[in-house]
Amino acid sequence: MKHRRTALHIFLVWAIVYSIVTGSLIVMGALPVDLPLPLKTLFLTMVLVPLIMFLVGPFSARIALRVFPETIARIGAQKD
Repeated sequence: MKHRRTALHIFLVWAIVYSIVTGSLIVMGALPVDLPLPLKTLFLTMVLVPLIMFLVGPFSARIALRVFPETIARIGAQKD
């Protein structure tokens, strides 16, 4: 059961990150500026890494806690 929860959490994070990266590539492709690949990569990572670290990570953690509320009890038991 634990492995299933972990796999579901990993899938959830992957799905969110995949959506953000795909959306960013679509937006960047629609821009009239034709940049070399290293500059595209630089701009995408400058935006996406903080976005994923500070918004997507906590958001996916909140969703995981709603899906698996017993996780809160397990975390509290480990601290005691």
